[in-house]
Amino acid sequence: MAREKKIVDASVLAKCFLKEDDSGKAIALVEGHLSGQYVLIVPELIFFEVLNAIKYQLKPTEEELVEAAKALSEFQLHVEHAGEFILSKLSRIAITCNLTAYDATYVALGQLHSAEVLTADKKLVKTGLPFVKQF
Repeated sequence: MAREKKIVDASVLAKCFLKEDDSGKAIALVEGHLSGQYVLIVPELIFFEVLNAIKYQLKPTEEELVEAAKALSEFQLHVEHAGEFILSKLSRIAITCNLTAYDATYVALGQLHSAEVLTADKKLVKTGLPFVKQF
């Protein structure tokens, strides 16, 4: 049986490192992915977004940021690369929904995989798209 697919954005994944509200819930989500309960699908850009959030919010040393990058890679996320189809789709979504290209990428993946998009970004939730869920 195919595992349920979930798209997570950087606002959710960053909680694993930033000790915010729902950090435990975000860690449990990753653990569920690692145990095979479901598959977490992300765009390649999520790694840059999460590391940027860590850098500016936690002000880590160089070694601490390298360790966070290593931990992030150990999440074994299913990474979607931005090919022509996804780029075209996210461009249309960015204009139609008035989103950044970054946020539209997660929505495009949700549509592509018929999966819910989990986010802590209120603007993304306010799009009213039924598969975009508040984390």
